[in-house]
Amino acid sequence: MLTASPGHPPVLRGRVQETGALASAVGAACEGRGAAVLVTGAPGLGRTALLDRARRSAPTPAVCVRVDGVEAEADIPGAGLQRLLRPLADRIDGLRERHADALRDALDGGDGRDPATAAAVPALFAAAAEERPVLCLADDAHLLDPVSRRVLAALARRAEGERLAVLLTAPSAADPLLAGLPEVGLRPLGTREAEAAAADAAPGAASHVRAALARACHGNPRALHGFLRSLEPAHLTGARPLPDPLPLDERLLRVHRAFLEELPARTRDLLLLAAADPEAGIDALVAAADGEDTTAADLSPAEERGAVRADGERVRFTDPVLGQAAYRLAPIARRRRAHARLEEVFPPERSPSRHARHRHLAAPEPESSGADRLADLAERARALEGDRAAADVMERAALLTPDPQERAFRFAAAADAAWTCGLPDRAAALLAAAGPAGAGGAAGARVDLVRGHRTLHGGETFEAADTLVSAAERLAPHDRALANDALMLAADAASFAGDPFRHHDVALLCQDLVRAEDSDEAAFGRAFLEGSTLSFQGRYPEAAERLRTAVVLARRTDRPQLLKRAAVAALRLGDARLVRDLASRSAETARRSGALALVPQALQFLVYAEFWTARLPSAVGSGMEGLRLSRETGQPNCASHLLAGLSLLAAIQGDEAACRSRAEAVQEGGRRNGLGLPVALAEWALALLEMSQGDAVAAFTRLKALAHAEPGRGHPTMRVLTAPLFVEAAIRNGAEDQAEAALNGYERWAEGSDSTSGRALTARCRALLARAGDSQDYATHFEEALKFHRSCPDDEVERARTAFLFGTALRRERDPGRAYVHLRDALESFERMGARVWAERARAELRANGAPGARAEEAGPSALTALTEQQRSIAMLVAEGATNREIAAHLFLSPRTVEYHLRAIFRRLNIRSRVDLARMMR
Repeated sequence: MLTASPGHPPVLRGRVQETGALASAVGAACEGRGAAVLVTGAPGLGRTALLDRARRSAPTPAVCVRVDGVEAEADIPGAGLQRLLRPLADRIDGLRERHADALRDALDGGDGRDPATAAAVPALFAAAAEERPVLCLADDAHLLDPVSRRVLAALARRAEGERLAVLLTAPSAADPLLAGLPEVGLRPLGTREAEAAAADAAPGAASHVRAALARACHGNPRALHGFLRSLEPAHLTGARPLPDPLPLDERLLRVHRAFLEELPARTRDLLLLAAADPEAGIDALVAAADGEDTTAADLSPAEERGAVRADGERVRFTDPVLGQAAYRLAPIARRRRAHARLEEVFPPERSPSRHARHRHLAAPEPESSGADRLADLAERARALEGDRAAADVMERAALLTPDPQERAFRFAAAADAAWTCGLPDRAAALLAAAGPAGAGGAAGARVDLVRGHRTLHGGETFEAADTLVSAAERLAPHDRALANDALMLAADAASFAGDPFRHHDVALLCQDLVRAEDSDEAAFGRAFLEGSTLSFQGRYPEAAERLRTAVVLARRTDRPQLLKRAAVAALRLGDARLVRDLASRSAETARRSGALALVPQALQFLVYAEFWTARLPSAVGSGMEGLRLSRETGQPNCASHLLAGLSLLAAIQGDEAACRSRAEAVQEGGRRNGLGLPVALAEWALALLEMSQGDAVAAFTRLKALAHAEPGRGHPTMRVLTAPLFVEAAIRNGAEDQAEAALNGYERWAEGSDSTSGRALTARCRALLARAGDSQDYATHFEEALKFHRSCPDDEVERARTAFLFGTALRRERDPGRAYVHLRDALESFERMGARVWAERARAELRANGAPGARAEEAGPSALTALTEQQRSIAMLVAEGATNREIAAHLFLSPRTVEYHLRAIFRRLNIRSRVDLARMMR
């Protein structure tokens, strides 16, 4: 791909080694060593561009002689030789008489067959090179006449030791006349190189358009240039879909037309079918062929000429652009007939998306019945092939739909499927094709449903909720199931914003919509919304009953969205293990079905569950994966939620810089888009960090403000779940009355939800209040808290903090024996989970308790503070017994990068093996 700017040489993307090889040849000529290179590659890969680059980069004193092959002169003996000799004709007289006569004869129209010519040409170039380096270029050397090719090859083989570089290009080195020359083969550009080339040529093009063009050109720069020249600005920005098929460069078409016209008719027909469906097997192509007598043997002429090869059951074009040319060069009627025959070969029951593609491309114009049949296939395509296939089928149904409202409805459905499978740019283009927001009827409501869904994950949540409720009200008379989907998304938006009032209104609408005979999915929606609303209202026993019903119903399905919402229900029930199980299943189901956009939504809650169950390295891995996926799939609100979860992880690990930078990013974006839940999580993370640093005043002030935050800046559920930390901060600030009030609300939730971990934290808070009031009952409450913690094994973080607070209280009450037991327990837990600041505080308490070996004994583990966050994550996973490959897969690194970090960890900790590391992490 060639681009240029004033004063700078053109950029050849993906051709660093090739340009280097030609530059070396030119350099060898300048140094008197001589060199020859034959550049080979399919048409359009840039042979001419490389030759032009070599000519421009040659030093100024060099003489440049160029003779390009011309198809019209390929049969004229000596035609190329004449053009080769003319620039140096004034030097012929200085040669030996026999050589000079042969060259004069060639210039005067001779055919160059004189045996002396092969020796005379190198002598002529050697004479010219005595004064200045000579660069001899021959583009498309295969199109030179045989005599000229023979002489040129002889010159190239004799370049060594002269101030001469001979650079030739041809499609391949198969020509026996060019055999033996040093070869530089051009490969197709990689995807990233092609995208970069597209960005060079069309800097204003949308990223998804550049990516689509890079895929379509198959790494052929000339094909890419041809696409770009044919497209309008609306195509490049993504406002209009790209033509299908994309028009090829005329020069490429000419080259391939000549080749195709030499093949038998049956071979051309099979090649057209193969181009129309590159994934079709050979038997399918023969079955779809135009003639009844066609067999696989009819592919032999193309195979013998290297145009195609058998790849298992399929036919592959050795140059994919040839396939595109075979399709583009066929008349439209032949193309449609080919697709009609392929449509019959691939039945809709087994190959819905392929059948739909051929039916669409075989149709001469929009037609209702055909469009309806394709729309009906979309669900089957989703079930068999995933959301990407469903998006393709529904888009084709929309393109064939004559009715504008129905067409808008189907474009919106295609946009929804495209968004779900992680193609946000394509979804945006399809949604634009569906028409403006606020249109009337079911079709307009469907468009608004999809717009609201996108706004939920990428815009302002209050706007998303209102848009979705409006869509549900308009859909209800036509499609109750779809209206219910809209209400569930509206509830998600209200919950994300932390708005219990909007949530309550949505739940009431859902009650009126769902009926007893409806599916489990509809029943789940009703139970989930009712339970969540009751939880917002503080009616916890009633809420728990409905939320557990919702969890049971969700477990009967494999719908990632339902499983994610069930994880939210488990969160409201205070069951971290259940949250982890449901969120993990939601993420895995989404991955398996190709619903890429739903994976980070599940990981939002998995990170939270792994955090509280002390699976911190796993939580970091899940959070980083979710953050990457949310950005790739165009979900900034989801990214904010994950960033908030990662700030919590940084807080417990004592990484102040990471915690604060992440939390600040969440607060900035979250408040702009009304993300009450992520903002509340970020505030919780900062308060936890401040408490770990001993700054109870800051933590108390922050949590008190959070308790009174309005929707969009806080969340009712987070006010409940942060109560134990608020109680601790309030007591240390002498605000026992506020601590008591917060604890009463938390205790009602823990009892009403039957949460074991909630009861443990209630008992801990009672212990802190008792001790603040100089009551000796505090020890009884702490013991009760630890008893609940022990019966809830997935509660490691809070269990360790309870042990730390109990040990600290016992030390200050001068009970060093019992204090040591609990402080030592807390220290081991904090170090095992990588909570550095808390571990240091526990170690300080142990030293103050009189444990003489505390500093020396813990010197090894404390060295973990020298590691980076990623190194700590790797160290934790090593301690858990994970292999390098498993660690690489979990943290999205290469095994080589893991090995690099592991060596750095060993150096920093002054250890020699994974065994030493595991022992240190205990």
